[in-house]
Amino acid sequence: MNKKNVAVNAAFHYYKTEKYERLEKETATPEYLEYRKNWVEYPKTQNAPIPLNIDIELTSACNLRCPMCPRTIFCEKNKKDMKGFITDELFYKIIDDAVNIGVPAIKLNWRGESTIHPHIIELITYAKQKGIIDVLMNTNGTTMTEEFTEKLIKSGIDKVFFSFDSPHKETYESIRVGAQFEKVVENIKRINKIKEKLGTVKPLTRISRVNMPNDDNEELMKKTIELFGDAVDGYNFLSFSDFAVVPDDEMFISEKANSFLCPMPYQRITVSCSGKVYPCCSDTKEQYCIGDLNTDSIMDIWTGERLNNLRKMIIDGSWKNLDTCRNCFAAAYHQDRKDGSI
Repeated sequence: MNKKNVAVNAAFHYYKTEKYERLEKETATPEYLEYRKNWVEYPKTQNAPIPLNIDIELTSACNLRCPMCPRTIFCEKNKKDMKGFITDELFYKIIDDAVNIGVPAIKLNWRGESTIHPHIIELITYAKQKGIIDVLMNTNGTTMTEEFTEKLIKSGIDKVFFSFDSPHKETYESIRVGAQFEKVVENIKRINKIKEKLGTVKPLTRISRVNMPNDDNEELMKKTIELFGDAVDGYNFLSFSDFAVVPDDEMFISEKANSFLCPMPYQRITVSCSGKVYPCCSDTKEQYCIGDLNTDSIMDIWTGERLNNLRKMIIDGSWKNLDTCRNCFAAAYHQDRKDGSI
């Protein structure tokens, strides 16, 4: 089959992560390497027998109010909060189904802060014991006490990514509203020390920051690396998407998206804490539901009419008529169809 010129991870970029890449290679199994190869190949061949990753929302609740976050914007606009938590039973059902069909990875995030789920350690432990190859999550780092961090490491989680946008206290606290700069820095610096004490390389850790359009992002990244050094294994940045200033009836992506081919429906699905399933994490308003894992199987959804229709719309360009797709950051930042960091 001819490969399509699909940009994979176009908005995501590693930054001087020799240590992270070395550790990833040292800990990689053949199954992991195959999964990462398929992460690129499935979108480019548009042949995806299974989802490679399932984003599972442990909770839609969050302890911060970051102004650029779609969750914050949604809550403020609708004057209501999100407070859902996935049940243990639903999580176990999803994992059992995923393992049965060979899904290699799960990411324990969507709109909320996963570490505030009261059973997160037990849920991660279950997923790893059942055979999920790559279990990862993003966190704002605010709840990472020494006791919790040690339990998290022992759960077997493979990767932990810290959202940390500025090495300057005032700026950081204006972005991560509700977080205390010094406490979060201490929490992040602690995890590799505990890994060393326990004699383990995993989880691999990374600082993720959002590149803001009017900042000296190169300098800010250098200052961030000076702040944390080897306390984490790597660094990356994401291109900024200003969801807050785009009216619902306007196109954020405009002419940049004329040739866009989205990789997401060939890589992953996103599951809300209620069990509803969406094509990707950009559908934060839950506008294009493709199934419900309370009643449907993963494969029924993956091969189902709703998701296949979306794939057809991506190919013929009519995806721009979907509210859930037309303001997507992936389309805005694909630009010349260049892959980001894989």
